[in-house]
Amino acid sequence: GPPRSKHAYVVAVFGDSYVEGCAAWARTMQQLCASEDLVAIAVNISAFAIHHLLQHRLRVVLESHATFPDIHYFLKLYAWKREEYARIVFNDCDTVVRRPLRRLFQKPELTTIVDQGRPVGVLTVLQPNATVYQRMKTAVYAKTWKTKCNQILGCGDYPFFLWWFQ
Repeated sequence: GPPRSKHAYVVAVFGDSYVEGCAAWARTMQQLCASEDLVAIAVNISAFAIHHLLQHRLRVVLESHATFPDIHYFLKLYAWKREEYARIVFNDCDTVVRRPLRRLFQKPELTTIVDQGRPVGVLTVLQPNATVYQRMKTAVYAKTWKTKCNQILGCGDYPFFLWWFQ
């Protein structure tokens, strides 16, 4: 269905084996962050898995034409295509959320959460933009994304972003 909120939490689902973890994440997020949309960007999942995600009140976006060289790492980039939202927060589906994350929608562009000096599975993407997505996709194919991602995003030096896509 259409978006219910101007903000969304987005998670990537790389196949049926990710569905139960995503469902557990969704149950927690519904308790802690009930006013924002929960969106699953999915590739290679069955009709049963889609039904299961829908039962957990997730908006399921199928990226059947996902063509990145290693989609497992780069499906996160599809979050930039979600232009129906003003702001999104991307989570890995194995992220354990213990407190509401609404404050992340107020953070500056491209923020990550750091635990003991290492980024964890939460990335704030403000103002999704299909042009940024296309530029990142081009850089991935040209194998220049490690040197170009900060330039494309126009957001300064973010070494965690390089780590995120390793």
